[in-house]
Amino acid sequence: MIKIFKIPLSFLRKDFQNAISYKLQFISSLFAILFGTFIFFTFSKLFENANSPLLHEYNNNYFAFSLIGLALTDFTFYIAKSINQEIRNGQLNGTFEELILASKNHILFLISIVSYPVVYGLLRLSTFFIIGIFIFNLDIEIVKEQVYLPLILILTILSYLGVALISASYTIIFKSGDPFNALFFTFSGIFGGVIYPVKALPEISIFISDLLPITYILESLRACLIRGNELDLYSNIIFLSFISLFMMTAGCLLCSLALKRAKKTGSLIYY
Repeated sequence: MIKIFKIPLSFLRKDFQNAISYKLQFISSLFAILFGTFIFFTFSKLFENANSPLLHEYNNNYFAFSLIGLALTDFTFYIAKSINQEIRNGQLNGTFEELILASKNHILFLISIVSYPVVYGLLRLSTFFIIGIFIFNLDIEIVKEQVYLPLILILTILSYLGVALISASYTIIFKSGDPFNALFFTFSGIFGGVIYPVKALPEISIFISDLLPITYILESLRACLIRGNELDLYSNIIFLSFISLFMMTAGCLLCSLALKRAKKTGSLIYY
């Protein structure tokens, strides 16, 4: 069991040391959260007295609604791009082939890359809410459903770990580019209920929202932090569990096939 955590901890230590070696970049990236929160706080003033039917189930709290969407998109983006980015860097500096050939469990090796992005993403996620609460008076309710927050975060990480693995399989084969993540986050931003409720979308496009993990993640978190709706929360967690399982299975399978093909064709050494 200890050996399983050895590789993730190695990546965590390596990436953390690399991050703090660029102190200004590290600190400025956290300050960027302040400006992003400020923009959405200001924008939320447009809806302060609007009493929109679409926001009724969110207690007409558009600032909390949009900040949850912004913070979770930021968090998931760091996870989704991590493996693809690490593989591409390894291809360019010639270390990827050596690392893959030296690892006994290729999937565990690829998953381990996400260890630092998850920790850093959680730090950024917490910073969004700390800034929102203490600087912009973010109104978050203390409801009993908040006990489900750790489960929702675990399912979120698993879902987007699957996304990261699918994206990585493309990079292993085709080297440059990341079309899957680009399309996935474009659809998530438009149809996932990030900055406006899914019910605001044309009815014909609702089925797209139903296929995206971000839809269930955001609705689950909003049920925990804004309205305390148990029925919505349970159904969203169930759907999110199935999507997480599907994404992880698809990601692991595609990466395994991509690595087998790359070894067979000898393309691991190419960049």
